[in-house]
Amino acid sequence: MKHRPGGCSALTQQIKRDTPFEPMRHNSAVATASHMQVHKQVTSTQRGARASKIASRGLANLLARRPACLPANTPAPRKHADMHPIVVANAKGGVGKTTLVAQLAGLLAAAGHRVLAIDLDPQGNLARDLGYADRADDGDALADTLLRQRPAKPLIDVRPGLDVLPGGQALGDIPAVAASRRIDGRPLTAALATALDPLRDTYQWTFIDTPPGERFLVEIGLSSARHLIIPTRSDDASIDGLEITAQRFVAARQSNPTLELLGVALFATSARATRMRDAVRSAVAELLEGAAPVFATEIRHLETAAYDARSHGLLVHELEGAQRRALTDRLARLRRGDRPSDALYSRDASKLASEYQKLAEEVIARISGATPAGTPA
Repeated sequence: MKHRPGGCSALTQQIKRDTPFEPMRHNSAVATASHMQVHKQVTSTQRGARASKIASRGLANLLARRPACLPANTPAPRKHADMHPIVVANAKGGVGKTTLVAQLAGLLAAAGHRVLAIDLDPQGNLARDLGYADRADDGDALADTLLRQRPAKPLIDVRPGLDVLPGGQALGDIPAVAASRRIDGRPLTAALATALDPLRDTYQWTFIDTPPGERFLVEIGLSSARHLIIPTRSDDASIDGLEITAQRFVAARQSNPTLELLGVALFATSARATRMRDAVRSAVAELLEGAAPVFATEIRHLETAAYDARSHGLLVHELEGAQRRALTDRLARLRRGDRPSDALYSRDASKLASEYQKLAEEVIARISGATPAGTPA
């Protein structure tokens, strides 16, 4: 579409000026149960009102299409060749970003793919999930790549087929440096994308973990990816974070027009709270007006398994094997009359592992355009 003078929407003009968006607020109805914790749920009327606000700003429409007008200095769309860079982001913390990156990257590597995981979070928690803390460099190598355009030097074979660019405290200085370089006219948002270009023939998949804060680091992730996954929990604060991330996605497409919203993943859901899960699905669907599909697979809340996995640096499908070995050891000790040792708090993570497997299949299917087995067409 050819740009006509004055043809850009007010939202696009705001994005071009790099004006920060104001988070949109919404009210929620409070549903109580006599024996359950109070949960906030969005009523259909309030969801409709919030969707109307977003529609009035053109967000849902912009999510579904390429930007109609771009700044004059917009770089050409990146060709990722055979590599699929996926960024996982939500402006709210504790919604499963790091966990999803670790689990999806680990599963695809276990299936024989070549995978690179990138931790853009100064907290560096991906090291805990993948168990490479003793090899991590506190983000020094990644910061060097972003600030000095040095070649990326990932940790090799954190798992067979899985390499990692660790995060850490060294990344915390990047936003301040970025501000000074913007004044000099040298933006850093494309630094990671530039560093990934030589690696596109090495890796089939790249998963990028982002912090909830540090907006500039999130922008680097969005500028480097082809696809965005937004995980969210069922609480209102997480839905607010989803809104903010969707707005950042719109802004990022001004410089990275190939970026697509792959979907929203419901994380840490309760198997018994069916009505609440349905309400959240409806809220997300109305919020984004169908522009961002919600993955059919939901990741359940299983606190003991999550604790064991992170404490031991295991992925959930690896935790399954550890649980079987722990059970065998426990039974052997009981037969000998010895006191059993409980190294693990969880007993069965098979259903949780199956959910991550199904989510990985959905991700692959959406990118390839196929329909995963067991998913309604």
